[in-house]
Amino acid sequence: MPKISELTPERGRMFMFKGEFKTGKTVAYGSFPEPIYIFDCDGRMAPLASCPWLKGKDIEYDTYTDWNKITKKLEEFEHRCDFATVVMGSLTSLARCTINSLFRNRGTGSSGRKGDKAEPLSIGGIPIMGIAEYNGESSGLNIIMTQMRVIHNIHKCNMILECHVVTGEIPQLGGGATTFRRIVTGGNKVAAEIPGYFDEVYHFYCDSDINSEKREFVARIRSNSIDFAGSAIPELPDKINHTNEDFYKIWSGYLPKDSAKTTLNTENEFNSFQG
Repeated sequence: MPKISELTPERGRMFMFKGEFKTGKTVAYGSFPEPIYIFDCDGRMAPLASCPWLKGKDIEYDTYTDWNKITKKLEEFEHRCDFATVVMGSLTSLARCTINSLFRNRGTGSSGRKGDKAEPLSIGGIPIMGIAEYNGESSGLNIIMTQMRVIHNIHKCNMILECHVVTGEIPQLGGGATTFRRIVTGGNKVAAEIPGYFDEVYHFYCDSDINSEKREFVARIRSNSIDFAGSAIPELPDKINHTNEDFYKIWSGYLPKDSAKTTLNTENEFNSFQG
């Protein structure tokens, strides 16, 4: 029976990068050890191509619009993964791919033939999500999260999930409301489940002065009252300012020497570990 005291840092980690649009998440994951593979569900790789400190990095990507093709590629990675970092970008578009697959196959059984069930709900010809779609989205996303965890466990590569957030409020009995931000998916339940797959959850935001054009890009490592975040690495600070800098270089600089040895820093080190 293993003991907690015997746990040692692993090569590679499970990361969730979340935040609003244009807050530095893309260039942050592009700074991680190469070679990098990106599941591009958003269709927006331009920030990586134009970032000056990422020029020449070994980054590959494929653009996906179909849930089945994503899971098939992940299955391939379970057997062989030659990448030090694998990115799923983003959860929002991944959820949309999942829901679109469900809409396309409404009423289709395992045989692939249409059943004689009632027509699905729609307004003006536009399909509407029902209980089956919400349940299907939850199952589809959890399958992919499990595949990402399996790949990480087998190959010890960095696995990064990019997420977008939406702001909400909870009314209080005494008046007023509590503001919070949650990750964006079709259903709220699966949005609450997904962070549990990741040890490292960082919230990215842009901090700007209203009286000037100065902008700073920051990753919050620990939770505050509005944004949840967290890390299994006690040496990390509460926030990392990575404005116009390589995020991974700053992040890895906080790791203790013994822990840093378990982090994939170069392509050669990754290849030698792979054998």
